[in-house]
Order: sequence, then C-alpha cells, then structure tokens
Amino acid sequence: MDYSTLLTDDQKRDLLNQRIQQFASEAYQHSLNLKVAQLTGDANAEQIAQNSIDTLDKALQVHTEELASLIASAPVEGSTDASPAPQQ
Repeated sequence: MDYSTLLTDDQKRDLLNQRIQQFASEAYQHSLNLKVAQLTGDANAEQIAQNSIDTLDKALQVHTEELASLIASAPVEGSTDASPAPQQ
C-alpha cells in the first residue's frame, strides 16, 4: 500500500516539517551527550551517542529530500510571473 496517497501534500509537508524539527532536536541532544561522554572518557556512552547521531542524520536526509520533492512539485500560485512586484 502506498500510504502517501492517504495524505494531502499539505499534510505531508506539515508532517515532514514536524519530523525534521523533532529529529534536529534529538540530534542536538545527542551531540551534547557525545561531548559529555568525550569529556568524561565514557567510550560506551560516546558510541551510543554517535550511533544515534548517525541514525538521525540519515532520517533528516530522507525527510528533507522528501520535503524538497514536495516543494518542487507544488503548483505555483497566483500569476505566471514569478518575479515580485517592484517596490515604490
């Protein structure tokens, strides 16, 4: 089943933006954990933090690519002239 067909493009964009923010927040937390682990010499905690960061990097890549493809395929609203009106 293609689950993407069950959502509108707006719903997909909203979901992707939320997920990207959540992944970025988690990655930031893990980067702080990594620094603490490095400072304390805790190799196990360092590996766990690094593994989490690596996974989140991949998740961010997939989600940002999907969001970019939705934005690229979105119809342009308004006139056919994409340039902004001159300011006076």
